[in-house]
Amino acid sequence: REFWEFVIATPPVLAFTHEMKAMEDLLRTGLRDPRSSLYEFWLLRALDHKKFSCFQRVCFLTCEVFSLLFVLAVVPSSLFDYYFIVVLLYGLHYLLMEVWRLLG
Repeated sequence: REFWEFVIATPPVLAFTHEMKAMEDLLRTGLRDPRSSLYEFWLLRALDHKKFSCFQRVCFLTCEVFSLLFVLAVVPSSLFDYYFIVVLLYGLHYLLMEVWRLLG
């Protein structure tokens, strides 16, 4: 909490109070507020997940884990073709340089 209060530059009066307030209540996200910042909008959007039920949060987390596993499975397998081409070209280049050295 202290880190976010530092990032969004909350005044010291609000940053060091001992009463617990919801972070969403302390954010200045009004369009006409000259003290609002983009970080406060991002933080408010990041804290929106607290409005969902526990079941919805678990579902979202499960979807994110499956998408991460999918990316971790697909990306390396698609890069193996490029690794093979790079190794093949490096080997061909090395072979041509050795032939050049022997003949020349």
